[in-house]
Amino acid sequence: MNKTQFESAQKPVEPAQPTGIARRRLLRAGLAAVPVVLAVSGRSAMAGTSCNAVTGLSPLAWASMAPNGTCVGTSHTITGNPLGKSPGYWTPNANGKTFQPDFRWPVSPFDCVVTKVGNGNNAPFESRYWDSYIYTEFKRVAANDAGFQRGGAIFNAVFGGSDGRSFSRILLDESAAGNVVWHFSAAYLNCLALNGQYAMTLDELKYLYTNRRLVPGGVELNDSEIKTFLDQTWSNVVPLLADD
Repeated sequence: MNKTQFESAQKPVEPAQPTGIARRRLLRAGLAAVPVVLAVSGRSAMAGTSCNAVTGLSPLAWASMAPNGTCVGTSHTITGNPLGKSPGYWTPNANGKTFQPDFRWPVSPFDCVVTKVGNGNNAPFESRYWDSYIYTEFKRVAANDAGFQRGGAIFNAVFGGSDGRSFSRILLDESAAGNVVWHFSAAYLNCLALNGQYAMTLDELKYLYTNRRLVPGGVELNDSEIKTFLDQTWSNVVPLLADD
């Protein structure tokens, strides 16, 4: 055996990179040894030289991120989670198609609303129930339609607290201000719609809402920091144009 063959034979085999459940377990295991930090400088700051694949990380993965967004260790496999949809995507668009593809609302946004049926200026408006109509065919539903408050999934039924509005009502009411409940509403819909592939689990999201921390023992976050964190877990989507 020559020198080149000997060196090749001695080189250790790289372990396979774990993904999915295995990756999450590794991240959880590392929490005891790695301090939790929060990057609040925007998604672009996360894309360091060695972290180009990092998008929409689980909060637990932030234990392996430095405040400036660069990876600080190789003990965890950090790969990107699918980015969710923004609050702008989930907000019912009263100026056109009320809901847009490719995700159907995973909970009921209302009981019954008045929607335009058909196309053209003379098309009638009729009442339609949520589960009796194709979701992309709801259009020109008024933003103040009472259905958005009645019968839709309610915020405090999921998160607790005093906000008894439906998720659809919150998204409509808070869209201009971008309040923290607007962010939590979109994150909740992402958790359900992405079926476990979103950057956060529902339990993690509820913990953040209740405790203002990403993980037990983590830094307490204010509304601005929470919004900045959640902003990094979705991609912005422009609402659909008006439908005739």
